[in-house]
Amino acid sequence: MRKTLIYISVVIAVTLLIYTIAWFLIISFIASNINQQYGNRYIAANSIDSEQKYFIKFNKVVGYGFPFKIALQVIGWHEEGENSIIEFNSPIYIGYDLLKQACFVSYFGDATGRYKPIELGFGTKFESGNYSFIAKMPLSFKLFKIFIQKKDPFEIINFIKKLELTSEKTKIFDLVDGQKLYDEDHTIISFSLERNKYYTDLEDFKNNVPQKLNVTYSTNILESNVINRRIPAGLLLYRFAWPIPFSFEGRFYIKTNKSLYSEFAKDLEIKMISSKFSSSIQESLTTLLYQSKVEEGSNDSHLKVESKIDLKPGFSDNILNSIQYLLSYISLLPNSSSLIEELQYINSNKDKFNLTELENHQYIFDLDINFFARKKDIMRAQINNLSLFSNNTGFRLSSECRLDAFRKFDIKGLIVFNNYLKATDIITNYFFNLGRFKTFSEDSRIVYKEGTKYFLRTISDHPDSNSGDISFEYNLDSSNIEKGKIGSVDFNKFLPLYYLALYKKASEKIHIGDNVTKRIQELVPDFNEYHSLLKQLMIQPFLEVDSDVWQEVIK
Repeated sequence: MRKTLIYISVVIAVTLLIYTIAWFLIISFIASNINQQYGNRYIAANSIDSEQKYFIKFNKVVGYGFPFKIALQVIGWHEEGENSIIEFNSPIYIGYDLLKQACFVSYFGDATGRYKPIELGFGTKFESGNYSFIAKMPLSFKLFKIFIQKKDPFEIINFIKKLELTSEKTKIFDLVDGQKLYDEDHTIISFSLERNKYYTDLEDFKNNVPQKLNVTYSTNILESNVINRRIPAGLLLYRFAWPIPFSFEGRFYIKTNKSLYSEFAKDLEIKMISSKFSSSIQESLTTLLYQSKVEEGSNDSHLKVESKIDLKPGFSDNILNSIQYLLSYISLLPNSSSLIEELQYINSNKDKFNLTELENHQYIFDLDINFFARKKDIMRAQINNLSLFSNNTGFRLSSECRLDAFRKFDIKGLIVFNNYLKATDIITNYFFNLGRFKTFSEDSRIVYKEGTKYFLRTISDHPDSNSGDISFEYNLDSSNIEKGKIGSVDFNKFLPLYYLALYKKASEKIHIGDNVTKRIQELVPDFNEYHSLLKQLMIQPFLEVDSDVWQEVIK
């Protein structure tokens, strides 16, 4: 028994000695070759989006990770682009982890990105707790054969179980004033393919693409001040810097029933199995399904979204305060002067656009829509459901639209408003403070708000109902748009009926001794453009707008 233990101990010791010698010999050989061929020399490389060219350089590589990692430390990593230089103050680690059965590239430490000319001092400092790219790839005899027999290296894709990018405790600071521009607790992105065959090369992959790609994404952004700021991230630290603090967790998949890479999108399914978004102003849970199928002579797609959204206190202030940032981007768009004027007005009159009544409520959003495209019938869109509700207040819409080869269309559907008075209050409070209504008096805006409610009830499917809900069945045909119908009236009667409703509500504000015509025009400034309509309505002073008057107008 003792001899057996001694024998086993000797075997283990010799094995460890051989492994140790082999590890150091192999790593030293690899490091020496890399240093001779590439050390302190510029190597050309492209950015991820291929829009920028970089030259990378390092001082030297040395062995790292004994005994459970076969890896190298890359010391003095340096990236130089057309406009920037990025220098890494700590080593980059590249290799294979025997315990985790994974290839890795990792970095933790500081890096400095400077804009050229560097004498000006503009740039950023990166602090990274852990930035790593990992490919889960268990060792196997087949994997060794690829290297020994010098087969196409693309075959390695068959052994990759999962790709994962991890970034932890990352902070970005401005070099000039030390301001913290970005603070990220973590970001984790992982990808895994569901393969149906063994790939021998890239061409084989293109002709037999995997049927499904699974994606998970998790991030928590603690602070972001990167709007209107450029960050020289370079290659290794390249990232998308989100403009707002938030956290997100989601699981997705992308699926196809096509084999050819060129036809990948012709039978596509994208599903967001679950996602949770949280910020200081809202939280949401969302699922999404998108399906698309292209065949000869047809193109069909389906989109379904279900979301629960909770708006927190501070939502209103945050939305209104963000307008100032939006202006700088919108100003770059063509024909944006009118929009800029409206946004500037909102920004200067935030009290008129307070959204606090929307806070501390949960909203249920649903969308279910189909698109069909045919050679003879160019397009048909079918909205099975579009709805937004908070408790018992909200709307639900269904619709079908056809568009033919001659650009003629017909639309029919149904829209239902639950608790329409509340919904109308919310919308008109903001709408009647914009555009031409900005110059209207407060009394005038009240008339327009009350007139709109009265108008909607009167043209609805059931104008005599006392319910707090209203519905509008609609049917519009481009060949005879005036005879289209919304609710209980023809489309060409909308304008006179709307102003009749405004006239009714304005007439209720008239007091004894008022100049009726002048007062009506003050309360409804639009009548300055419709003198004949006003005269028609004022055949009798203080005309009582009853059902007979409505019926006369809609004949």
